[in-house]
Amino acid sequence: PQEEISTEADAAGTKGNWFTGALKAVAQYFTKDEGETFHLEPYTNFALGLGLTRFNFGLASDLPFSVADMLSTTDNQWKKNKRLMLDFDKIAKSPAIAENGLDLNLEITMRDFIQVEVALGESAGLGVSLGSFTSRFDLNLNEKIFKMLADGIKAGDVKYGAAISGAVFAESLAVNWHKRDFIIPKLFVSFTGAHYMPILYIPKSNLNIHLSNTDDRVEMGLEGDAHVYMPFSVAGLGSSDKADWGGLDISLQAEYALFPILDVGITILNIPLFPSALNTSATLKFNRDRNSLLVIEDLVSGDFNITTDKISDFESVNGTDTKWVVRPMRWDFYALYRPLRKDFLVIRPNIGFTVLNPSEEGYFNSGLETALNAGRIFTFSWFTGGYDGLCRNTFGFDLRLWKIARWFANLEMRSQTYGGAWTLKGASIELGFKWGGGFNGVTNF
Repeated sequence: PQEEISTEADAAGTKGNWFTGALKAVAQYFTKDEGETFHLEPYTNFALGLGLTRFNFGLASDLPFSVADMLSTTDNQWKKNKRLMLDFDKIAKSPAIAENGLDLNLEITMRDFIQVEVALGESAGLGVSLGSFTSRFDLNLNEKIFKMLADGIKAGDVKYGAAISGAVFAESLAVNWHKRDFIIPKLFVSFTGAHYMPILYIPKSNLNIHLSNTDDRVEMGLEGDAHVYMPFSVAGLGSSDKADWGGLDISLQAEYALFPILDVGITILNIPLFPSALNTSATLKFNRDRNSLLVIEDLVSGDFNITTDKISDFESVNGTDTKWVVRPMRWDFYALYRPLRKDFLVIRPNIGFTVLNPSEEGYFNSGLETALNAGRIFTFSWFTGGYDGLCRNTFGFDLRLWKIARWFANLEMRSQTYGGAWTLKGASIELGFKWGGGFNGVTNF
């Protein structure tokens, strides 16, 4: 009996030791601090960045074929004589187009042409950047246009809806202050104040596309008004004696090191302090009888004669009203998970919301980014998800040499649908180079 009691006690002790050891291992995994991540290292004393940093050109659409399809030699897409053959029935039946029509998106950006950063001790820094701009233009065509093209252009007059919007924002000056251990330990904060000027602002404008079909001629015309706001007169458009000084906004970031392997954070971009007032405006008035997008003649013979001589023959009326403009706002919650307690592998999920103007729309944001860092020299990243109204798959490459030079290269596939973001229906290419030191990546320098 004594031997049986000892055996049971040993078994219980072994089980208890295993359970206690497992709990200890889990606790150490979350709490052990090896100090081998960027966010734990002191800042360098000074950094100067020069170069064309993060220049981006991107186009997105929901057409049910990709750039690769157009460059192929298949009969249904791109014939050997280089004449593009579109399957309008396929386009009209595409789920995205059948539901929302065709959305086209164009973006061009350039960030931080010149950047200077100074360390304020070992836990704070101040940065100044000059010369950034962002632009986005959106066009929507009613889904009925493609159904009409699929069924054939019938005799008579019909009209279909279209909407355009777009803006170009120039950021002349941005000042950033950031600090670790802000008020409490392990809390990183960043405040960025920026002065911006809307160079061009086109609020969402609804137009009509008219189609007129006779026996031997099809004419497509444009009708409606488009409003354009600017800080100065351009090519005779707009007239105002008032000066436009631009606007001010602020961006915030807070990140807390919950565990050595896990940080949680929030970013709020472009909170308006003073909106920009644009006093120069023009209304472009399109008339279907004056504005022919295209004319197709000789339909019976098949000898198409397309003319576009009246495409820009619009009437402009200068306005005196003031347009108050703020930049698009975005909120994001995110986490930085380092499963190996090092920067070798970083996983970053995020969720948020965007209020996008001038299209006057709101979008839900979500995504997952994975980054591999080899020796803190090569960084390879992949983001999948969506934000600002577009689904995206982004593959990135970042090369840093001796903290004095940095190259960027990103390829992004984008679309209004997640399935389309796995094809080249829309693509964005981002390239950049920067020379100078940096704060170990804290300010993405």
